Amino acid sequence: MDIASDEVSGLEVAEILSRVTGRTIQYVQGSIEGMEIMCQWFDKVGYSVDIPSLHREYPEIGWHTFEEWAKRQDWGMLE
Repeated sequence: MDIASDEVSGLEVAEILSRVTGRTIQYVQGSIEGMEIMCQWFDKVGYSVDIPSLHREYPEIGWHTFEEWAKRQDWGMLE
């Protein structure tokens, strides 16, 4: 079973976290080696989740976006 509640890019993660924490969060791309491992995984396994279908099929799940999740966190630890 696929499980996903939202799909955001690295840049979108940084923008959302900046907005909800009130701090500037910058996206930094990982190493080439890490990217190579990830690309190998995508080639061998792949990643695709039909999020709208999941939401329709399982409406009882408390689906939320990444931003909604981020707003519920205690970001005081960043102080």
